[in-house]
Amino acid sequence: MASTRVRAALGALVALLALAGCSQEGRGRAPDSARTPSYSPSPRPAPGPWGRDRVVSADCMKGGRFVAVSVRSWDPGPWKPVAERSFDVPESVVFWQEPGREAVLTPLFDLCRENPSDAVYTSDALERVVPRVRALFDRDFTRMAVVLRAPDGKGTHVGFVDEKGLTDLTARDGRPGASRREQNAVFAPDGSRVWFTYEAPDGRARIGSRAVTGSAALRDEGPAAAANLPLVVLDGPPRAVQAEMVHVSPDGRRTTASTEDRGQVLLDVPAGSTALTEAAAERAASLGECLHAVGWAGPDRLLCRTREGTFRTFGTAPGAAPGPALPAAGGGGNEGLVVSPDGSRFLLVEHPPGDPYAGFRGFRVAGTEPGAPSAKVPAEALNGQSLLLEWR
Repeated sequence: MASTRVRAALGALVALLALAGCSQEGRGRAPDSARTPSYSPSPRPAPGPWGRDRVVSADCMKGGRFVAVSVRSWDPGPWKPVAERSFDVPESVVFWQEPGREAVLTPLFDLCRENPSDAVYTSDALERVVPRVRALFDRDFTRMAVVLRAPDGKGTHVGFVDEKGLTDLTARDGRPGASRREQNAVFAPDGSRVWFTYEAPDGRARIGSRAVTGSAALRDEGPAAAANLPLVVLDGPPRAVQAEMVHVSPDGRRTTASTEDRGQVLLDVPAGSTALTEAAAERAASLGECLHAVGWAGPDRLLCRTREGTFRTFGTAPGAAPGPALPAAGGGGNEGLVVSPDGSRFLLVEHPPGDPYAGFRGFRVAGTEPGAPSAKVPAEALNGQSLLLEWR
């Protein structure tokens, strides 16, 4: 659990689109300003072991000679596991910070590291950690994106792990100079491409992607930020946003986002891949006391943890006031994880009052409306190292 690991309003959209448009010109693709944006929310999964009405957890399992990531699907009625997948993590995959070596950006650190000093992102709050780690996997949790140390020790590669083992996509490219400083590897929801940030030959930070089949040639996708910000890939059509706490609205048109130094902001989903800069965040619509967004509790309502540590819903319509505190969710050191598909409930982690780093007291289900009951999650297989990544 991250308690043991320290660690994007129209004006903003114009800035983001301008950046994204510039990134595509001269690369064989029409500028964003010449394309009609297509917005489509992520579809709800069909019923099944990994389908609708399931909660998905992830654990990093470590033994004397192996590391693996275990992903489980839970029925949140009786809180029993109904399916499980395991991803073996070879030694070449970066899952911890090696002493004396340059820090590498990968959300796998959030899941597997044990030493708090190994943090590579700014905040260890679970509301930030959960979206980072969820982005490692495709929609159905069949593949996991990874960052690898280059075989010659110079730079980093990106690839993925599935039931067949490890695939190094950068190495598959095979072109001279293909070995770049590629980091922040995450999956497109459809599992077709691994997206990442990389350093271009001119030293600029960029967003790129590689297909999981074929030549895996690098495709430039847009500007990145030279900051310790994670990456998430949105649906319809795929585009990446480099920012913290990205939660797309139910209609697929707006998203929450945050930079390293700011609270939550609300902006239109950009038409192309881009990074949320501090300047763009300053121009975007602020969500006030919403410090950490947990997810959408309705078409125009966000569930957040506030600066005071309480959970409230925040209306996103102009002039909307935040709702009352949710007493059943507790406060102090508790952290939010995921919201149910209908927005009525959410999962949280309980910590001792006032200190999220003092211990783990378990998981709880609480309502997003005042007066709604809450209940402790009775799953014995979940522990302080488990992350609950999605309520499908």
